[in-house]
Amino acid sequence: MSTGSVINQNGKPALQFGFNNGKQWLESGLSWSISNMTTFSVGYRTNNIASDYKYSRLLSIYASPNDDFNNSNGYLVALCNASFSGFNPSAVVLDNNIFGISYTFNTQVLITSRRNTSNMYLQSNNGTITSGTSSGTTKTPNTMRIGTNLANVDSAFVGNIQETISYLSDKSSNQSEINTNINTYYGIY
Repeated sequence: MSTGSVINQNGKPALQFGFNNGKQWLESGLSWSISNMTTFSVGYRTNNIASDYKYSRLLSIYASPNDDFNNSNGYLVALCNASFSGFNPSAVVLDNNIFGISYTFNTQVLITSRRNTSNMYLQSNNGTITSGTSSGTTKTPNTMRIGTNLANVDSAFVGNIQETISYLSDKSSNQSEINTNINTYYGIY
């Protein structure tokens, strides 16, 4: 809510994360063992000044601080104000390896990611699926956060998040149908 009104993105309710409240997030404890995982996240990243909020996490999964990007027990999906894999800004999955695709600020987007112990995959708006090498490990995180990984400015999401779905399985066989279903509701692309 903002001044008594529901925050909407493209006509649907959204959680707003931003400059003045950039240290807010949603958190849940986990007892997962992750070999295969598929995530679907709907977000709208607001453009901002160059250095702050540069690693805006839609989803962060970890066992201890910073695991989501530099340890075998983490995983993240972000809309970054930083160059990864030659894209700036970029939609990124980190799984011990940086893996990115191009993203445009101030646009609603559906980011789909998958990983197994060999590969990871990233897709924007049901478009081309890009692949890369995963960390090769089974992960054992204990925390999931939506909107940041830690209470620090660089990780905090700036914009609106409407949905994040995580499956502890490979949804490649029906990924397109799930994307279509999400798009039908949100009207993203």
